[in-house]
Amino acid sequence: MKFLKLLLISILLLSCKDSHKEYKTLDFGKFEITVPYEWNQIEDNSIDSFVGKIVIDKNDTIKFDLGWYSYDLKEEDFPIK
Repeated sequence: MKFLKLLLISILLLSCKDSHKEYKTLDFGKFEITVPYEWNQIEDNSIDSFVGKIVIDKNDTIKFDLGWYSYDLKEEDFPIK
């Protein structure tokens, strides 16, 4: 019975190993963000704001624009037609 419990616990622990991703912190100077280890930062140039990109994989990229004239992200109530 002890062997069965030990075997079950071992299987559970080994199967959970892949679900724990490694994380890293990307430092953009103006802010830091913790992301999965596979994500990478790309700094970009702009005139009146701080912009950059975070590459998620070879098909997806998150772009950000932080500045005085950037969109303020408040929720809008647009009518649906």
